[in-house]
Amino acid sequence: MKPYLLIDVPDGMWQSTIQPKTLSVFFEFTGRDKLRYRFRTNGARHAHDEIWLCFPDDIERVQQRESFRLQPRENAKIVFSLGDESREMDMVNFSEGGALADFRPTAEEMRFRSAPQSGSNLYDVALVIPLNKKQHIVQAQRVLISRVTTDADRGRYLYGLQFVEIETEEKNKLDRLLCDLQRELLRKGLPPES
Repeated sequence: MKPYLLIDVPDGMWQSTIQPKTLSVFFEFTGRDKLRYRFRTNGARHAHDEIWLCFPDDIERVQQRESFRLQPRENAKIVFSLGDESREMDMVNFSEGGALADFRPTAEEMRFRSAPQSGSNLYDVALVIPLNKKQHIVQAQRVLISRVTTDADRGRYLYGLQFVEIETEEKNKLDRLLCDLQRELLRKGLPPES
């Protein structure tokens, strides 16, 4: 049986205002992840003071970013301390507000579940970004781990990072790096990630 959305209808509304075969309803809602979702469904039927709307084939996730993201050159890293140990994440993409990074926990971190978790902070973080034959380093005092997703096939974790505390001079350095990288991509004809 095809899934339906059931909507309670006030008495008399169905008969006076709704034509079931031509009914087109647009829904927009905010999910648990605080992102907007939307979909449209067509056609309906009425039974027992409820409108039965066909569940849509797909639901669009509307994710609007404040900043565009760029994929850095190979070997871009995010370096941080975990206990007494210096650790690295491979940078997947970054913007002036944050980054997506690939982290491979050690076997011990996996066993004891001691890898950094969503909602926790990393302190004294260095973004190491190679560009124009130089290693550029941007320091952030505090970075929030906003989400962690698992890629079990590759044995890695993707970390969504938000730069919470970063000095103005370092933020300006990051902005210049983004502009330089975007210029390089445009020269080569490669579009930035959206």
